[in-house]
Amino acid sequence: MPPPTKEKVLDLEVRQRIVRCVSENPGLHLRALAERLDLPVSTMEYHCYQLVKTDHLVTRETGGFKAFYPAEGMDRRDKDILYLVRQEGPRRVAAHLLLHPGSTPKELKEATGLSGPTLSFHLKKLKAADLLHEEPAGRTKHLTLLDEERVANVLVTYRTSFLDDVVDAFAGTWLELHPPRPRRKKAKGGGEKDVVEQAIEAAEARTDADREAQRAHHAEPTPDAADGQAAPEGADGAAPAGDAGHEETGKQRDPLARQ
Repeated sequence: MPPPTKEKVLDLEVRQRIVRCVSENPGLHLRALAERLDLPVSTMEYHCYQLVKTDHLVTRETGGFKAFYPAEGMDRRDKDILYLVRQEGPRRVAAHLLLHPGSTPKELKEATGLSGPTLSFHLKKLKAADLLHEEPAGRTKHLTLLDEERVANVLVTYRTSFLDDVVDAFAGTWLELHPPRPRRKKAKGGGEKDVVEQAIEAAEARTDADREAQRAHHAEPTPDAADGQAAPEGADGAAPAGDAGHEETGKQRDPLARQ
């Protein structure tokens, strides 16, 4: 029997549920994914194998743990960050440092409730992932997250998938301190422009249209133009009052408007 194609592999409703779950909760390990969907681990492993094989999911495996991600829609850096913050220790450290940059290890230990050796272990992981900066300060050091906006965005975007009160509290505080940017809409050219930008551009377009209409009106030939004579522009041959302000630099007037 031939293996299922990429389209046919999703014929099973259980696989559709798995793909949706991974899309909403990227970075979950196999066992956590099985628990979310109330499936035996062995069943989940088989279906995930088929979904990875047909490019519906991708995996990352470190230390014997395999995490699953959507095949599209996430870049590698976000996956690296999400892989770390799926672990409670790094997640709590990251959430505290985002709101309290420059904390010392002692302050971080008190805030997170982690023991000294455990905190040191998680700090090393964050540093190895280029997410932690240490600034020596006498006998201690100040700790700051690197790429903080990206880390915060990952925590806020997937906050409901962590099932963690610490992340919920962090997200609420972060969004108060950093309100989302204005809603953006797709522009015709495929880019993104917010509502304000679109309104400004629409007003500029109307202004340009008015200018063109005024040029056309002033340059419109009289019946005498049929014999090659243009209508006089003014009593002394100059452009009528008010027209000069509408001329654009570097543009020539309509040849029919010349004497």
